[in-house]
Amino acid sequence: MSRNEFILFAKKPLAFYSCFISVFLIIFFLFFKEWGIQDVLLFILVFLFAYYYLFLRYACEVYVNDNSIRVHYIAPWIPDISITKNSIDSIDYIVSFWDMESSYKKSRNFKNVCYDTLILSKADGNIEEININTRYFYFHKLLNYLGMHER
Repeated sequence: MSRNEFILFAKKPLAFYSCFISVFLIIFFLFFKEWGIQDVLLFILVFLFAYYYLFLRYACEVYVNDNSIRVHYIAPWIPDISITKNSIDSIDYIVSFWDMESSYKKSRNFKNVCYDTLILSKADGNIEEININTRYFYFHKLLNYLGMHER
């Protein structure tokens, strides 16, 4: 791997793809219930807002190379994050509530938090929390690569 080549470490969560299937099924079933087009569109809009808030907030792809970590969010209103590895002093993390592999201290027990948090302590003393929503095992893959995963 060259120094500037990024490796995709975390793919989009599966909830991103299942959202499209869910919307199609909603449209299909609601038209059979003989709802009006305005009712169907309003229901889909409410469904999409709720689905985004619960499952797709902070959905992203994580790229890593020798020098930096880049987090590319799917939502265009969340700015992408790029951090050089030289500026990182220590790394910690908090996983979402459904991660059964992690210890209790490192996991949340809120039912509406479906994203992991990467906590980076920088060399200048600042602490940056990066919320990441990826596929299930990809966050642990990233932590293993960064040398931070509990064994």
